[in-house]
Amino acid sequence: MKKIILFSLVILIAAFVSNAQDTIRCGADEHLAKMLAADPTLQQRMDSIEYETQLWIANHPHYEMKYRITIPVVVHVVWYSGDPTENISDAQVQSQIDVLNEDYNRRNADSVNTPSYFKQYASSVPFDFCLASRDPAGNWTNGITRVETNIQCIGADTIKMPAFGGDTAWDPNSYLNIWVGCIGEGYLGIGQYPTGNLDYSDGVVVTTRAFGRGVYPDTLLSHYNLGRTTTHEVGHWLNDMHPWGMGGGSCCTCSDNCYDTPYQNGPTFGCPSGQQVSCNNGPNGDMYEVYMDYTDDACMNMFATCQTARMMAALNGVRQQFLNSNGCLMNGVSDMPNLKSLNIMPNPATDNLTLDINLMKTDNIKYSLINVLGSVVYTNSVGTSSGGKFYINTSHIPAGIYSLQLQLTKQTINQKVVIIR
Repeated sequence: MKKIILFSLVILIAAFVSNAQDTIRCGADEHLAKMLAADPTLQQRMDSIEYETQLWIANHPHYEMKYRITIPVVVHVVWYSGDPTENISDAQVQSQIDVLNEDYNRRNADSVNTPSYFKQYASSVPFDFCLASRDPAGNWTNGITRVETNIQCIGADTIKMPAFGGDTAWDPNSYLNIWVGCIGEGYLGIGQYPTGNLDYSDGVVVTTRAFGRGVYPDTLLSHYNLGRTTTHEVGHWLNDMHPWGMGGGSCCTCSDNCYDTPYQNGPTFGCPSGQQVSCNNGPNGDMYEVYMDYTDDACMNMFATCQTARMMAALNGVRQQFLNSNGCLMNGVSDMPNLKSLNIMPNPATDNLTLDINLMKTDNIKYSLINVLGSVVYTNSVGTSSGGKFYINTSHIPAGIYSLQLQLTKQTINQKVVIIR
């Protein structure tokens, strides 16, 4: 297994083409290479992000991964007017959200296929993905936008530009933007690594031909019909790398900065079986079952523990703004949640915590602080109220990370709270 190596990009980009399909599994590194060439300050920012990532991992034991984090998703369907099959259904979009929740939480049925020698490294990622229920203006939404374009194959960059037939991102501080359409150049998907400088290109792009689960034979490629392209690209968005590192492969000293994934010489294609040894990593060989490799959808089934830790570090560091996103306050428009806003101040807190609760109509309000072991350390039942400011004396509560749980009649909302001394 690897020792952790500080972030060092090696730009040796190569196009790896599947032997079964004329496709390139992922264009994340190529996309990053273009960003680095255009922005001379980016390398320094990414080096800093990597340092903070390793520091967070070193300072946070694994039990803290019990905290669940909700990630609001908006899916931008950009479809060519001459091909209505690109205008995929809401059901196909939802199938992809289901795959993300299964894969990240290790509820995927094929988790049983993880080899026995790698099961000790397989990890559950405590993230809940949901289609956004509110748009940036606070209006109810199903989390799906649709743009018809007269451009036959709009491309991975233009798909994000409304002036050229694409669709603009929603606030990247609060939403994971996923664009679905024809992205060209043979790519299945492109995930943008966190750069510390959010702009409206931030997010993930996936071809229509690999988005969602395989009950849509008119649109999905046979080897990529289980939704794992999006699982892979969201991993990049959360700062996971390919197992062979940031270079183009053929490098046995290049690292993904994870201690529990073996060094491997490059991507794995198709659907191999048994050990695939490279870089003297026997007897078990390459961990090609991880979602961050290039195998067919049916042959990937796990995240490694360190990959989970890196994603947790991203959502507690460079992407920490998602911890306070209100993009997913309900499961569907028909639920019409009562909560307009919940602000927690200050956070981190020392001796006092203020909850600013804004409701649409009066409701029964109860709020609690819950520690990492699931024990309630503070609770208060307000009774019927339309909201307002509520105060918690935290001076006698031990320092640590807590879940603030707000309970209304038809809603339960959890947000992370940190208490320091």
